Amino acid sequence: MFFPKYELTYNYNLICNVKRKARPLVLNVKGEGYKIHHSVFADVSRVPVTSTDAYKFEYGDFFINEKKTKTVTLTNNGEFNFDFVWKR
Repeated sequence: MFFPKYELTYNYNLICNVKRKARPLVLNVKGEGYKIHHSVFADVSRVPVTSTDAYKFEYGDFFINEKKTKTVTLTNNGEFNFDFVWKR
């Protein structure tokens, strides 16, 4: 496993010893390290939300046929697209 610590382009030559081969096999492996730069804010007051802490929306009392909404803002500040999953 490879876990890059910095956002760089990596280039490694791996030397592999193969059975019944006279010389080792050299593999050139290239990769790019990146980090997801995102921000998640809840409600109009823009409270920062993290994945480790649950955030509870308070809707107050409801009446019949009344509608209330809350806002969640998800911002991608990085160079790469990412997927996300909503959990209840």
